Amino acid sequence: MKYNCYFEPLKLHFSMKFQISLIIAFTSLLVLATSCNKEEEATYDATITVVNQDGEPISGAAVIMECQSSYDPPIPCTVFRQGLTDANGQYATSFSEAITILTTATKIQSDTTIIGIPGDADFEIIITNDSICGESFIAVKANEQNTQTVYMYDCN
Repeated sequence: MKYNCYFEPLKLHFSMKFQISLIIAFTSLLVLATSCNKEEEATYDATITVVNQDGEPISGAAVIMECQSSYDPPIPCTVFRQGLTDANGQYATSFSEAITILTTATKIQSDTTIIGIPGDADFEIIITNDSICGESFIAVKANEQNTQTVYMYDCN
């Protein structure tokens, strides 16, 4: 017994209108799939501006940012940033999540007073140090320009 086995290709006949519709649908799906934007990762940036009581920027001020626990008893806080302000009195940093954080700024200012002429018995150099400081809270939110101004006054 002899079998004649062969397969004839499947022949599908679609109308031209259906073929064009199928191509348009496939192309649209492809465009939509590739144009979907990934959700951008949130940023939590903060800029602190340190100024004196007249609103003039303070460069070289030490800035410390640390969270404060509102729980009773307090829980340990692990968020801490520190740095110096630039020539514009600004310090910028970023965080990994939204936070409300205490910002403290300090600067030691010194004055030198010279009395008399060097070599005289009455010659005297007086160096006085005075500190200015200030603090404020800043709420850092996602994808916003989070800014806070810290006004500095004489420390007590």
